[in-house]
Amino acid sequence: MQVTAGDTDMLCNSSKTVCMSFSPKCRSKTVACQLPNFTIDKEQLNFVHEFKYLGHIITNSWMMQISIENEKKYIFSL
Repeated sequence: MQVTAGDTDMLCNSSKTVCMSFSPKCRSKTVACQLPNFTIDKEQLNFVHEFKYLGHIITNSWMMQISIENEKKYIFSL
């Protein structure tokens, strides 16, 4: 079954939307090494390792170090 954004009454901007996959902390629980392509309005979404969301940098490595460093720079520049 294929579900579209229109079916769920959602609006998505494919140029601002990305995909990110998180590996399990226990490598033996990995189900697939490669995920299928995701599309919005026939545009393929990019997979990324990090992105900025609401001012915080989210990474797929389960670490917050990049976001913490950015916050420290902001605090010391005031």
